Amino acid sequence: MKAKWELSHLGIVVKDINVVKNFIESSQLGELREVSIEEPEGKQTSQVSLHLDSLRIDFMQFVPDAFRLSEPMKNYSEGLHHIAFLVDDIDNEVKKLRDKGVEVLFEEEFNGGPVIQKGKIVFLNTTKIGGTLLELQQIEECIPEYLPGKYRQE
Repeated sequence: MKAKWELSHLGIVVKDINVVKNFIESSQLGELREVSIEEPEGKQTSQVSLHLDSLRIDFMQFVPDAFRLSEPMKNYSEGLHHIAFLVDDIDNEVKKLRDKGVEVLFEEEFNGGPVIQKGKIVFLNTTKIGGTLLELQQIEECIPEYLPGKYRQE
């Protein structure tokens, strides 16, 4: 049986989050939501999300060496960083991928986080296919605006 992966969002790294906010607000492209993520040593990763119907695009400005994904992101400047997919059974999907030789760069389980309250994310190593990371997510509880529009129950 083929895996069911649903597009969750696109992640784009930017140098200046305020430029993105101003552009989205002035162009009125869609709904803008801001998130500030607490990183080690009290540093902040700034993120704004653009919601276009069922698609969410996350623009991230992070503090180097403070972001929990600093190592996988060290070679990124600005641009598309990752494509995220929602899956029903992340452990099973990751096992199948590892069995086929796909390397996992980063895993994190959430239990009480600021955005994802309960769930797990995994970033896969995609350096052999262009370098844009693939993120798998299994989300059990999160803030409503985090999910793509068709999944929200507002």
